[in-house]
Amino acid sequence: MSASNVDSKVHLASSFGRAAQSYDRSAHMQKIVGQELCDKVCSSWGDVRLRPPSVLLDLGCGTGFFGERLFSEFNPKQFVFGDISAAMLQCALSRVQGWGLESDSVGSRVTGVQLDAEKLSLAPNSVDLVFSSLALQWAQDLEGALQQIMSALSDNGVLAFSTLLDGTLVELKTSWASVDHRRHVNEFLRFDDHLQIADMLGYSVENAECSDVILSYDKPIQLMKDLKAIGAHNISSARPKSLMGKSKLSSVLAAYEGYRRDDGSVPATYRVGYFILRKTKNV
Repeated sequence: MSASNVDSKVHLASSFGRAAQSYDRSAHMQKIVGQELCDKVCSSWGDVRLRPPSVLLDLGCGTGFFGERLFSEFNPKQFVFGDISAAMLQCALSRVQGWGLESDSVGSRVTGVQLDAEKLSLAPNSVDLVFSSLALQWAQDLEGALQQIMSALSDNGVLAFSTLLDGTLVELKTSWASVDHRRHVNEFLRFDDHLQIADMLGYSVENAECSDVILSYDKPIQLMKDLKAIGAHNISSARPKSLMGKSKLSSVLAAYEGYRRDDGSVPATYRVGYFILRKTKNV
């Protein structure tokens, strides 16, 4: 997001914190994308780096939905959940009880840290793998965030992340544009923007892909409810501050009906970028 695109980190943490208990029930796209990122990093790890990661950070972990798979696949000496929201961290750590670990492993091998991707405060060269699914799009300064992550990565350490791209929720954005010209939908960077930043910082781009995830809804209002339930409704600093009137909402929903398909559903398109970056020794 642009430097002014998020009101404040306090607002961001609060938005996701309020959604912690309802997140998993509505995070359909997030689960699809996260599993795809898991597939990509697990299948390509041997080509990128020979030895398993000793320290693995799940950055922007949310409710920790992918933690068990990552822990099982890589068996790191230390697994760290990291999120800006304390409520999300609490949910993530509560999952660990279902991993089948010995009780003394919780707190020693699996820990949680409340942190900001742009202010990691991690020791240099201390993390071997940073996994981050659909979190870095909320960074006010993506370049700064990737620089912070690079500093924390060990030599040949890997950052595997997915992020939302320009073109996300185009149906909702277009429907709103037919009603007024204010910003009602979050804005995201382009695929090439990410590649340029990674190259400028000196990352080796091991893999970079872009694809659309299209969800189907019976009614457009269900999409809006899902966005609110996961805390990913409009958090732009340019968002309208006044309450939305019923007539305006009705107009938006009516415009969205223009996307209704032959099977009776309406689509919600998410454009997703997947990136596997490696920190080279000479950086």
